[in-house]
Amino acid sequence: MTDQDTGDASQVDPLLDQIAVPIGQFTADGAYDGKPTYDAVTSHSVGAMVVIPPRVNAVERSVTEPSSQRDRHIAAITTDGRMK
Repeated sequence: MTDQDTGDASQVDPLLDQIAVPIGQFTADGAYDGKPTYDAVTSHSVGAMVVIPPRVNAVERSVTEPSSQRDRHIAAITTDGRMK
């Protein structure tokens, strides 16, 4: 639990540091959506799947940057809808 001055997403890296083995999947709610969470998870476990619903106003990065898991989630929601 965090206090009102600390964002939950800021604690992902310290929590993952407590896990000695690679993880296969990280699932969280939309409060954890953002590059810092994805970076922390993939730094800990390169092949981990990150399952976080992007915020409603999330946008894909430009086509000049490599596609990320988050970008693929946003594209799927754009194509198929948020509930699917």
